[in-house]
Order: sequence, then C-alpha cells, then structure tokens
Amino acid sequence: MRKYHTIGWQGITVNVPENWRLAYARGTFKEGSLRVDDEQHPRLEVRWTKAKKNAGLTSAMKRFLAVLKRRARKEGKKLQLSESPQPFTTGSAVRNRELQCFSWSTDVNAWGAIWRCRDCNRIVAAHVIFHGRNKNFTLVKQVLSSVKDHPSPKGILWSARGLRFRLPHEFKLRRRRFRTDSSKMEFRVKPRNRLIVAWKGPAKREPDAADLTRLASRAFKKRSRRRFKTTKTERVLSHDGIAFVETKAKRRSRAGVPRTRKRFYGVAFFCPQRNRRFVIMANDRRRTLVSETLSHFKCH
Repeated sequence: MRKYHTIGWQGITVNVPENWRLAYARGTFKEGSLRVDDEQHPRLEVRWTKAKKNAGLTSAMKRFLAVLKRRARKEGKKLQLSESPQPFTTGSAVRNRELQCFSWSTDVNAWGAIWRCRDCNRIVAAHVIFHGRNKNFTLVKQVLSSVKDHPSPKGILWSARGLRFRLPHEFKLRRRRFRTDSSKMEFRVKPRNRLIVAWKGPAKREPDAADLTRLASRAFKKRSRRRFKTTKTERVLSHDGIAFVETKAKRRSRAGVPRTRKRFYGVAFFCPQRNRRFVIMANDRRRTLVSETLSHFKCH
C-alpha cells in the first residue's frame, strides 16, 4: 500500500506519496504557487490567487491555461488542452466549491481541477503530472481530493522539507532556505517579533550543549551572526535538549535614535529517530512564541 504524507504551505495542504517532496514555492497567502517532485520529475503543481470581485471561474480558467501555453511555447512543445467532464475530485473536496476539471499534454500528461472556495475566496488550480505511459487516475483523485485551500481555526500548517508545525494566521513567512542537509524558515509577526525554526543533519554523533548552541548561531548569516549561551538542559518533545539565550543584544540606531535590539530565546534538541538537530527561537522575552510553536511541532 502506498504511503502518503502532508505538505502544507501558505494555507494550502495536500497529501502526496511518501517519495514526493516540495521542490519549489513562491508567493504569499493571497497569491502564489508550489511544485512537488518525486526523485526525477515534477509530479504536482498548485497555484492560488485571491478571487477578484465578481470574477468568474471561466476567466480564471482562461488565465491559468494561458500560463500553460506560454510555458509550452518557451520549451518548444505543442500543448493539447481539453476541459474534462470527468470529476477528478470527489467527496468533501467538492463541497462549497465551484469546480471545473481539465487535462493537458505535451511530452507528459496531466489531469487537474480549478475551483473557487466560497469560504476563503481563493481560486486554486492543481494538476498531477505523469511521465511516459504511466497513468494512474486513482492517484489523481486521491491527491486532488486531498487539497485543502484554507487553514483551520487552529492556524496554518507548515509542513515541508523535514519541518512540520502550525502557526497562527498573523505569522508571515519572511524567508526560507532549503538544502539537502538542512532547512530553515523565518517568520515575522508584528510589531518586531521574529520566529526561526530550523534543522540540520545527519549528525555524526549525539550533540552536546555546545553543538546545539552553535547550531542556533549558524541559523543567522555570517555577517549578522549572534552568540548564545545555554541556560539549562531540559527535555524537549521527549528528547534531550537545551534552553538558550542570546548573550548580548547590540545597540543599534535608527534615524539617530539608539535602541537595544530584542534578544533571542529558544530551545534546541536532538531527535535520534530522524538523526537531526532542531532549533526553535524567537526574540520574545516571555518565550510564549517558542512554547506555542513547540505545542504544534513534530520532529518525526
């Protein structure tokens, strides 16, 4: 039986086969796109945009197909399009949605759907891509039917490249960095708070407190690297870990007015099941941001 896992990004969640992973993502909650690849090829693409007032699904479909045509023309390929009466999404996936299905082909074949959600007022287009002669309509239905286009009241699920946690809606993604041996995501929440979540692995040995504080420091660029000290050792998500604090926050000035930058506080731990080191920190003296993130965090 095929195993699945969940990818979550900017309020979009989708269940995909275990060997598919997020390869590309851009945009914001209002408008953006993501692509999911297997070991060799792109397999799923999702695009979303905030629906304009009185905008119909037909015009959104035309704009989406125009994007596919431009892409095919740049690649020197001939694109064949068709609107499909066959429902590629079923059950709860079609509730409260205006839905239209389609298919297209070049040297690959794809089946997808575009819809408008009446709850979040976003227009979402998603298609599953197959290479060669392999066609699996069961997989198409399972993937497209699993797409959810607005977050739950509990918050937005961020699940990609070894990180999985849930944050309140007001947290905005500021930057992210994905590599084969590490991942980092940084969020901003008003007025001046920042939250950083990162992992690095595989670990050659079980790290000690010094290793974990160095990991926290390296989450920043070299020119703006900060120093941390361990305040205590503690269990974090049932793993050995530490609590740490930035040693000293330098004073800086803006418009000639000096002020002290807010210090970072956080936790770091080693997960033996994934053989990875994780760090969660925020410039929040009360440490509520770190505690809330940990309560919705999964390391394995």
